[in-house]
Amino acid sequence: MKNAKAKRKLDKGLNRVGEIKAPEAAQSGEFNSISNVLRYLLSNYKFILLVVLAALGIYFNSLKGEFVADDILGFKENVEVRDLKASLKTLNLQKVIYAMSFRFFDLNPVPLHLTHVLFHILAVILVFVLVSMLFDKKTAKLSSLLFAVSPINTEAVSWISASIYITNAMGFLFMAVLYLLFRNTNKIRYFLGTVVVYGITLVLVNNSFSVMFIPLLIIIDQIYNYQFEKKVSSRFRFIPLIFVMLIHIFLIVRPYSARIDYLQGSFEANIEGSAPYFERVPYEIYSNFKLLSFPLGLSIFHEGDVVTDFDVFVFWAFTVVVFGLILYLWEIYREVSGLLLFVVVSLGPTFSPVQTSSYFTERYLYLGNVAFCSLVALFFIWISKKARFDSLAMILGGILVILYSTKVIFRNREWSTPENLWKSAVRVVPNSSRAHKLLGETYLTKKDYEGASDEFKKAIELRGGVYPDAYNNLGLSYLRLGKVNEAEKIFMGNINNYPLMWQSYYNMSEVELVKGRVSWAQSYLLKVLELDPQNKDAKRVLESLSDAKEE
Repeated sequence: MKNAKAKRKLDKGLNRVGEIKAPEAAQSGEFNSISNVLRYLLSNYKFILLVVLAALGIYFNSLKGEFVADDILGFKENVEVRDLKASLKTLNLQKVIYAMSFRFFDLNPVPLHLTHVLFHILAVILVFVLVSMLFDKKTAKLSSLLFAVSPINTEAVSWISASIYITNAMGFLFMAVLYLLFRNTNKIRYFLGTVVVYGITLVLVNNSFSVMFIPLLIIIDQIYNYQFEKKVSSRFRFIPLIFVMLIHIFLIVRPYSARIDYLQGSFEANIEGSAPYFERVPYEIYSNFKLLSFPLGLSIFHEGDVVTDFDVFVFWAFTVVVFGLILYLWEIYREVSGLLLFVVVSLGPTFSPVQTSSYFTERYLYLGNVAFCSLVALFFIWISKKARFDSLAMILGGILVILYSTKVIFRNREWSTPENLWKSAVRVVPNSSRAHKLLGETYLTKKDYEGASDEFKKAIELRGGVYPDAYNNLGLSYLRLGKVNEAEKIFMGNINNYPLMWQSYYNMSEVELVKGRVSWAQSYLLKVLELDPQNKDAKRVLESLSDAKEE
């Protein structure tokens, strides 16, 4: 009797969400082989063409974007990209792409931007296939179209350095498609393909977020298992994958430890300003879902929020609601429950007890956004069925696509130059000390020393007066403005408080040269080389001073 009631409750839940229990494609055997999947794509070529044109259209203005943020050190000024053979030996996909781009196009960023837009398009096509296998064609079309133009993805697509989040997602999506082919056919070659793709992604992409692949695949499996008659009875099918995941975890322990050591010794990282773990986790969950639901205030940094006790209560209340929904809907509407859980689990590395990444950023959400766009598609279809207006879902989706596309086009402009990027960051996140500091560095490069000094002062103020990099740059701004004594005071303060920071010694050598004290300048340059033996600038200035002395 209880089982009958549970079944009626389950059936009622399924009917309530739009009768998506058995997609026609899955029933007809359309997803029983790679060749069938390709035929499915060919049969939907008009939609695929629409998605390709939509993505190319909204990201066209990103192609002329300059190198920004990490692109400058990671590509423009990185000597490693000049050596294609060495890059190939690393088996790191991003390094190989960088080196090939430099070999054939020198320091032109356009080929890199175009490559990453094409990667995004491939990811969108994989989303279309995966959602078709899990749900139905209508849901898949709406989900993949929303994903193609979602503003949340702009950071990963338009920022060259963030492309690893696209390739990481591509690896998982291909892996999930192969796994569902295995579930449909019980053919071991597709399971082995799943394992191989996982391993290849770990080697080529080397992204910490791939450690969540197996938990995410288990969620996909549970959504699938909930909708269809189980075709693979073995309870041990995940053991080989879990074994590979354990190897992966073992391999990332060393880089993880190195990352912790770097952050603890970094002048830029604000470790002391980190929120307590008890507050950070619900803040991250709340902020990520808020960003997905309302992608308006987009910024490379999301930090500096003033958090009150009431805010902490709201964060925890939201987190409890999210996990409450996941538990409540697990048996009656696992599609929603699983997709919600997918979003949270995809962000797993950000919940590390020892903070090794930003609290939340848009690029971290690239893979989780697949699940979110699917949730939005399911919601629109549910509304359409409730209203008994079949076209309503596509109308609502079309409106959202237009709004999303407009936002992406404007956001690409902000990613186009370093100045635009940091100005937008300061506007959206005015309490970000890093944003003010980096905008100041942009002004410094453009020789706007007054503007630079104002930004560095603001950055220092936001850090409570403890920001050695900003102090050093403020001193440099004063030096360029001819305020030598003020600059000297700042540099000496940094040397006393942060004796391992070679930049302050280097800048003090310039102060001494301005004052005509060559021997003092040489002593500071020697200190620079003691701290940074490979510093080419210090060597060059020392050599020039020695030559001048001999003459």
